[in-house]
Amino acid sequence: MKENNYKVYITKEFPGYFLNYTGKNLEEFKTGVSDMMDHLIVLAKKKKSEGYKVYFNPTGGFKARVIACSLAGFMSYCEVYYLNEEFDDLVIFPPLFYLPKAKEIELLKILKEQNELSKNNIDELAKKYSEEFERLKNFGFIDHQTSDDQDFNKVRITSRGLAILTDLLNK
Repeated sequence: MKENNYKVYITKEFPGYFLNYTGKNLEEFKTGVSDMMDHLIVLAKKKKSEGYKVYFNPTGGFKARVIACSLAGFMSYCEVYYLNEEFDDLVIFPPLFYLPKAKEIELLKILKEQNELSKNNIDELAKKYSEEFERLKNFGFIDHQTSDDQDFNKVRITSRGLAILTDLLNK
């Protein structure tokens, strides 16, 4: 990354693993991982507001930190990439985390309640929720089939969409 003129930010140090485990060390570690994730989200939002494109690389390190780094990247809607000795190229993950907003939740509810939609109903929904359709599709909350003329033939809520909708409705 540095060779290609990217700025690489190494975050400040957060408590890690300890040779002598004590209850205090465990609490410091849990707090440290949480603080690291918060720090990364704030840093990503700041840099994005300054016009930078932000990438997260959770490759290597302690497992809990890799998870927190990945989650921070997904939560701040940044690209998350991974280096693996098995692949010649970077692995760039698709967006894996998103919390639907009000109109998206409306659309998910409609799709959950109506298993079979007529072509006319699908066309009406596609017009009313055009941006929401695209976002929900990109994040894997809905699946659709299109015809040759790019009209929607079938639209359904996915298991990921159903899981997030159920969770949001139960709060």
